[in-house]
Amino acid sequence: MDKIECMKSFVRVVETGSFSAVAREMETTQPTISKQIAALEEYLDIQLLVRSTRSLRLTDEGERFFEHCRQVMEAVTAAEASVGKRVNPSGLLRVNCPVSFGQFVIMPLMKSFLMRYPEIKIDLTVSDQFIDLVEAGVDVAIRIGNVQDTALISQRIGITRRVTVGATDYFQQNDEPQTPFDLIYHNCIVYTRLSTFNEWHFQSQSEIIKVQVYGNFQANNSTTVREAVLAGIGISVSPIWLFGDVLKKAEGRRQRAEGAILKGIQTPTDCKHRASRGVLYPVGSGQTDRGYYLLPFSLIPPFCPLPSALCLPPINTNKLTNKLKIILPDYQPTPLPIYAIYRRTRFIPTKIQCFIDFLSAEFQVNPWVSDYGHK
Repeated sequence: MDKIECMKSFVRVVETGSFSAVAREMETTQPTISKQIAALEEYLDIQLLVRSTRSLRLTDEGERFFEHCRQVMEAVTAAEASVGKRVNPSGLLRVNCPVSFGQFVIMPLMKSFLMRYPEIKIDLTVSDQFIDLVEAGVDVAIRIGNVQDTALISQRIGITRRVTVGATDYFQQNDEPQTPFDLIYHNCIVYTRLSTFNEWHFQSQSEIIKVQVYGNFQANNSTTVREAVLAGIGISVSPIWLFGDVLKKAEGRRQRAEGAILKGIQTPTDCKHRASRGVLYPVGSGQTDRGYYLLPFSLIPPFCPLPSALCLPPINTNKLTNKLKIILPDYQPTPLPIYAIYRRTRFIPTKIQCFIDFLSAEFQVNPWVSDYGHK
């Protein structure tokens, strides 16, 4: 009997309240987990759990043993973390994030992460509902907005920049709002999981503007909000990355026509004159195909602070694409912080820290989620 594995299974069964959930988590069968618990009970000559068809309950002896087992598991984690910098991060990493954020922001980064850490295996679950990390067996979750659970460790890794956006079809039939207060005369699409619900907040210099909006469509999923906007139903306040593919596709056509992929340039500072319309980001790899991609200021949210070494002052640009129009450029919807959260333990496992550090570094060079200037 592997006592450590049996104790680990016992702790997770108590935390999740389910043998089958632990079996799925550990990629084994329910009978295997049951045998591990039974082996512990036989070895200790005590009953740890009272099982019924609907619930599990610890015996008095089981409660005492559970507390000691949890301390043992933390000690094992601490021992692994103490040598983590001298070994390659490895193992299964269970990650949870919102659906659309996973699709548009996290997934494009996963290939690079897995190539950097080939011994880590990612198990990604996506949900717009807040889950219990302990019960779900999640190692690290990505949350947008303030974190209320003080039992968890939260590390800020970025910020979600939002824009007010509508389809060009919608604005062909309705006047474009000039101030946030004009939104009360428009059909506004509400994302119902926001704590402010249909009260939209905007920043204009040092002033905070709050507007109560109304419309005939609302949804609890931001991907659905995106589709409603693209269909021309109304106006939404949404993360700019939610429409990143649409904006980049339209801009890409214009850039290809203008030759905005700058080949053979060694450093952004060599072409500052070309950066008068945006920010230069490296593309390609190696010495022969390395170049710089020009991200126009038209695709960077208003008030987004960027390192001065990367760009020159912006010029006025038309934010009209084939499908979308970003409106109210002088009124920025309040940005939302992005946190990586994980269970409170004495030592953070190396695989979790590597994942958080990787995302934080990637986010800092992405103007749509970078918190540069907001810390």
